[in-house]
Amino acid sequence: MAMKASAAEETTPDKTIKSTSVAMGGEVQEGFAGQHVSMGDPDAYGSSYGILTFRGGPLRQNAAYGKVTISDEMLAAEQSGTALQPKLKLGRSARTLRLADGSTGFGVGSQPIIVKWPKVIREMMDIYPSFVNTAEGKSPMKEVIVPASDGQIYFYDLESQTPSRDTINIGMSLDVAASVSPYGYPLLYVGQTSESMTVIFSENSSELRDGSKSTKQTVKGITGMRVYSLLDHSLAGFETTLNLSAPYANTEVYSSPLVYVDPVTHQDTLLYTTASGMFYTLPLNTQFDLQGKSVSVSPADTTYSYKTKLKKDTKEGIRTSIAAYGDYAYFGDMSGLLQCVDMNTLQPVWARSLGESIVSTPALEVDDAGVWLYTGTVLNFTKKSAAIHMMKLNALTGEVVWDVTTELKGQYESKTAKAGLYAGVQASPIIGEGDIDDMVIFNVNRLQIEKKVNSAVLYGLDKTTGSVLWQQILDAESVSSPIAMYRKDNGQSYIVLGDDNGTLRVMDGYNGTTLHTLNLGGPIQSSPAAYENHIVVGNTTGQIFFVDLDFEAAR
Repeated sequence: MAMKASAAEETTPDKTIKSTSVAMGGEVQEGFAGQHVSMGDPDAYGSSYGILTFRGGPLRQNAAYGKVTISDEMLAAEQSGTALQPKLKLGRSARTLRLADGSTGFGVGSQPIIVKWPKVIREMMDIYPSFVNTAEGKSPMKEVIVPASDGQIYFYDLESQTPSRDTINIGMSLDVAASVSPYGYPLLYVGQTSESMTVIFSENSSELRDGSKSTKQTVKGITGMRVYSLLDHSLAGFETTLNLSAPYANTEVYSSPLVYVDPVTHQDTLLYTTASGMFYTLPLNTQFDLQGKSVSVSPADTTYSYKTKLKKDTKEGIRTSIAAYGDYAYFGDMSGLLQCVDMNTLQPVWARSLGESIVSTPALEVDDAGVWLYTGTVLNFTKKSAAIHMMKLNALTGEVVWDVTTELKGQYESKTAKAGLYAGVQASPIIGEGDIDDMVIFNVNRLQIEKKVNSAVLYGLDKTTGSVLWQQILDAESVSSPIAMYRKDNGQSYIVLGDDNGTLRVMDGYNGTTLHTLNLGGPIQSSPAAYENHIVVGNTTGQIFFVDLDFEAAR
């Protein structure tokens, strides 16, 4: 493990950033007057509504809401001395209506969001009537929302595991997690990861009613950030990524946005990044009339862009979502630059080169000692086998607290790297709670276990020192971001993770031991989300699965 310091030398922005610019409405501003954006209490972000964005909220720590409960019968058995065995119990599954050429169904970057809508909002949305009112004795409806690479956004009721409303058809690939407002606005925010898509309509597709077996159609469009009204499925607003001030030509949006609402003015701002190298702080000017049952937005873009001094051969900028704390936004890019940007001045506070591409969204932790950032690198420029870095930094200064390198080397493969699958930290880490509150957990992909045998390895690292508390070699590669689920009664942790063999596994968070597995029939490259005991995850064949974490007496 390598320890580093000297933040003043290595993180001063002018050491790594050549120039920055702020644009409003696409026009570069010579003197930016500033704005007011501050995330406030990160624990209050949509705290009563569920999983509203990738990795749950602005700290990007996890994608599991609520706690795991165990039946009274099983608790009584445990208290009498019987050990309990966690088990993944498969419920329903659903397949996307159509597949695209080269489609990954639910691929890297995809994660369901799970929203518990207030009754007053449910009553005005276009969900199916049977889900509007909650029967006596039942909990309020929780809606699963997941975009897919077939260009559609799917909606399901978590309890019945059936469609809750019609899909939204965008017509361009959506290998990304959507977001909804943490303040109850019936709005959905989603970016696109491709400008065109060739769709194959099968004989089972609802679009084919004339008896034909299949047909192909190429769909083209303009990528950007779309805002949909969930009252009637209408497109309420659109912000294109075709921005003249962008440093790169790529227009994809891999970011799952955050939403800030000013507590005084109620002005809402959408926060996200793009592959063109832009950080958007997009005022939406949302007007929500609860009595009139209407919602509208009027986006007015404000962007931050930069040029680095790093001599890296990259043709795109940012593939990560931002993590945010207070006034600060954090993100890495394909050149290997990790930076902290003040969202009010849109100027970098600190910036540091990690030497290799950063493709995973960082995770933040706030404790009595400070604010900490956890991230890692992948092999992209190296183009050969090399150690992978897992790092903890002081989020306020950029100083490296620890830098852990894997003993096993990451195996660079040009074909898969070109396709966006890397050796290294492609998944976002878990910031531990409960019985693993001293631990951060990284999923590191494509480490060379032995000659011609590559696999993912899960690492449990001590938050303070970076020491390896445990490591578990999987039997397949994995780019899925793991989630941690915690027992309500005692805080015991369970890690849930998918892999390229199609295996969904539950692991003991304390020691990394695999406790139970379930095969879902196709590679799981997307990330799961959980609401209490309920897990939702998609695979690359275009299926979405509903799985419960259950318990039985150990044999």
